[in-house]
Amino acid sequence: MTPGSRTPRPSRGPGLSDDEPVELGRTVSVTRGVASGVHAPWMTYVTERPGARGVSGTPTVFVAGIAVPADTGAIEAAVMASGSTTTRY
Repeated sequence: MTPGSRTPRPSRGPGLSDDEPVELGRTVSVTRGVASGVHAPWMTYVTERPGARGVSGTPTVFVAGIAVPADTGAIEAAVMASGSTTTRY
C-alpha cells in the first residue's frame, strides 16, 4: 500500500486497522513507535475526540467552542459575537 492508493472510507467508518498506519509509516520510516504501541493513546485520542465534539467531516470550525459553518462570513460573525480578543491555533 502507498499513500493515496487507499479507497476513501465513509465518515464514521471503522478507521484504520492497526497494520495500516504501520504500512503508511514505512513509506516515511516511522514504524518503531507505532509497532511498540507508544503512540496508541494519541491515535485513540485523535480518532475519538472529533466525534465527541460533533465533528462529522472537514472542514469543521469552532469559535469559542461552538461549531460554525465553514464560510468566511459565518466565522467572522461568530468571532465578533464571541468578544474574543485572542486567537488559538
